Amino acid sequence: MNIFLDKYGTDTTTNFHLMRWANELNISPFYYCMRDEINDLKYKKEDKIAKQKLDIQQLIGNIPDDNEDTFQQELNALETKLNSELQKELRNIKQEIQSIDDSEIKTYIQQQIQNIDDREIKTYIQQQIQNIDDSVIQQQITTINNLVLKQDKNIVALGKKYLKKESYYFNLPFGNLSSVHASITDNIDGSKDYEYKKY
Repeated sequence: MNIFLDKYGTDTTTNFHLMRWANELNISPFYYCMRDEINDLKYKKEDKIAKQKLDIQQLIGNIPDDNEDTFQQELNALETKLNSELQKELRNIKQEIQSIDDSEIKTYIQQQIQNIDDREIKTYIQQQIQNIDDSVIQQQITTINNLVLKQDKNIVALGKKYLKKESYYFNLPFGNLSSVHASITDNIDGSKDYEYKKY
């Protein structure tokens, strides 16, 4: 108990409570002393490790620049090696792609086509046919028929107009040129004799 009091002193309320708690639980105050000693050793060890880390970092910082060049060269060499390996892999992949046999692919596709069940296709087509609305088709057929009939009527009307039977003939001038008395100046005022006539 005296060691405990020497270690922690007698003037604090915390120490008093610790002592009272130790007495109530029948725990020796030396336990607390040992615990504190262990913690002190632990903190001292942690401080020592932190100091050693700091020393190592300082040593690393004091390494001459020549080593940095060596590290950079090694890094460049590794990067070059990695790039060459990557290019090699890419070349291998391209060769693999180029070596693929088209006939194998065609054979596979043909097999897949042969595996298709015709019944499924026929069933699908029949379903599509059944889904067709007959009334819409009938309306379209009626519309087309009406247009055809209208065009037929127009064609018949045009045919009647152009096939009307009328005779046309012309009185040709100079009909009497074989005559001895004919001359160019003959019948100047008789131009009405050579009009177009409709009979």
